[in-house]
Amino acid sequence: MGDSYEKVEDALKHIKIDMQKLKISTAFMDNRLKRTGNRLTHRMSTFLREIELKISSKPGCQSGTLGDKGFPTPPTFPIRRTVRFDPPFSTPPAIVFGLHSLDVHHGFNLRITAEVVHLSESSFSFKIRTWGDTVVYISRVSWMACPK
Repeated sequence: MGDSYEKVEDALKHIKIDMQKLKISTAFMDNRLKRTGNRLTHRMSTFLREIELKISSKPGCQSGTLGDKGFPTPPTFPIRRTVRFDPPFSTPPAIVFGLHSLDVHHGFNLRITAEVVHLSESSFSFKIRTWGDTVVYISRVSWMACPK
């Protein structure tokens, strides 16, 4: 019985040593994972700063709204407006637009077009027109111009 007790005691000693090694190994891995995580976080932060710097060094987009309101008396169509870019772009920008507001008389057909009729690095001109019996009280367009 003494011999088997010693074997159990010896096995327990080895288990305790293995557990100690496992704790040390786990602690080492935790530290290694933390260091790797910190390096990745630093790299991502640096990468994001570089992207922000590249974006901020380029001229940005410009945007606004234009059009007319005229209730109860409708405005006279076509409506033409010129927008000056401040600051001007180095080349003519890409421009997108869409109807922002539209109020029409319910008793007539709706016919309306909106188009850019001139575009340069310093400005663009816009035209909104109707035809037929369309009665428009409010027509406004939102636009955005960005460097190409």
